[in-house]
Amino acid sequence: MARPARSDSEKKRGGMRAAALLHALARHVGAENPYQFATRFDARMNSTTHTSGKWRLNFAGSQALSINQLKLLSQFDARANLLHVRGPADLWIALWGDAHDLWQLCRSRLCHMGPSLDDRIWLEVAGEFTDEKAFDVTLADFEGEVLLAEAYQALLPLRYLSEAVALHRLFQTLNTLALLSFDGAGTYRCVRICLDNANVAAELSHHGILESVRDELAVIVTRPEAAVPAEQRWEALRPRLDWIG
Repeated sequence: MARPARSDSEKKRGGMRAAALLHALARHVGAENPYQFATRFDARMNSTTHTSGKWRLNFAGSQALSINQLKLLSQFDARANLLHVRGPADLWIALWGDAHDLWQLCRSRLCHMGPSLDDRIWLEVAGEFTDEKAFDVTLADFEGEVLLAEAYQALLPLRYLSEAVALHRLFQTLNTLALLSFDGAGTYRCVRICLDNANVAAELSHHGILESVRDELAVIVTRPEAAVPAEQRWEALRPRLDWIG
């Protein structure tokens, strides 16, 4: 039976997954373009992909990886499947994953510094945090951290964007199910501030997905809530964060 045709959104997402994965693998082996990556791939895998331009369209995000390509990349680097599914800093889960998986992405539920920690360090220390915060407290703490980063023009890791998107989606999901007693409007602004952060933009660019991620998040960052002044959000958070003077 033939595979059902992919929708335009599925094709776009497949291209984003391909571009991010190949850029990550290329950086890992010191390759700066598709040809250099193919040369290093061929040397290790005893193949001739550099003569056929096998990876060029995938690098550009114009074409999703085929099952066979992904299998080859998994043989080349054992992390390939995981990176393809989860994306850089778990961004694909935050953007498109099941809502049930979003809370686990939010490191701020355990530690306000969680999103800033390297993944290897987080794996070592995450188990030490036993007091999980409620969703509304986590949301306020995270927005406070983003507001501070904005005020001091701090460089944020890409994981801040993943967490901002995850918290936004969680709030939207909960808000459709029940009346909430706390303000989640700041989630729009958090996504915008994280997306506009110089380091986040650089990381997305290094993965070849900056413009496509901007397109994906345009529906959030162009909302009026995303453009409210920082002072307005500080005032909204004042009753919820005791460290605000």
